Amino acid sequence: MLGIGLSLASLYRGDMANMILAASSGVAAAAHTGTTAETVIDTIAVPAIGANGLLFVHTVWTAGANNANAKNCRVRLTDLSGAIIGTLSLASTLYGNRDVTMWNRNSESSQFSFSGGTSTSFGTTTLAHTTASVDTSAGFNIVLTAALASAADSVTREAYFVGYIRKP
Repeated sequence: MLGIGLSLASLYRGDMANMILAASSGVAAAAHTGTTAETVIDTIAVPAIGANGLLFVHTVWTAGANNANAKNCRVRLTDLSGAIIGTLSLASTLYGNRDVTMWNRNSESSQFSFSGGTSTSFGTTTLAHTTASVDTSAGFNIVLTAALASAADSVTREAYFVGYIRKP
């Protein structure tokens, strides 16, 4: 159940054989400190999701210090240079969650998601949605990264969940 009286099965009616939910999850904390360069924290393999499939990523992060320095946590497609489909900034805060949903638009190489440049998972934003053109007809990667404004700061990815619904 999704908590609002709907099961995931009711979101996509059809062949249940095409639905697989969990790609990966992790609760072993992974810390990042000592450099301001954006650094890969996790690489998660996702199988093909189909022309109308969707991907969802939930991440939990903590900052080592509650200061004004930016601690940017990102969800990217494919690799460190891939499209940013989710961002969480932990400037002047200690803890945050980020939920990202990405949909294929009747094509295995055309995606869109809520703006990847905002820390808001739900609600409104003045930013346009994020688009990408990743080939999802075969397996692809989701990459969780962190970048610090000050190398003296730290950020920790506390947990993540990556799931998908395969829909041709």
